[in-house]
Amino acid sequence: TTCSDLNVYLRSTLSQYLLNVSTAAELCSQTLCGSHGRCLRRNPDSEVYLHLNSITHDFKRQGDKLTVVGELGEEDRVRFQTDFQCQCYSGFLGELCDEKDPLHQRGAAARSDASQLWCAVLLTVFVLNY
Repeated sequence: TTCSDLNVYLRSTLSQYLLNVSTAAELCSQTLCGSHGRCLRRNPDSEVYLHLNSITHDFKRQGDKLTVVGELGEEDRVRFQTDFQCQCYSGFLGELCDEKDPLHQRGAAARSDASQLWCAVLLTVFVLNY
């Protein structure tokens, strides 16, 4: 294998595959999890993968840039729902990551209350010293 062969592979096969997988993962997250989680296989041992449907998507090269063209079809959405589930990002809950985590919100409020307490303590110390 020459450097030239490797360059061709990187710029064609590998870059197209990486764009395919990353775009499919992003679309699944948007569609299934409202962009508040990532898609995982429902059955970890199954041989289903997050790949774009070649019927609904294609790749176009414009100069050095490779882009995806197409939109999800109904079959794609059903496949996401059938084969994948959401793993919610921090701060979100629920099967579709469509609920805010009350504990996450409570933690943020507690930090805010602690900051206010420190301000009160420092102000008191400052006033007592003068």
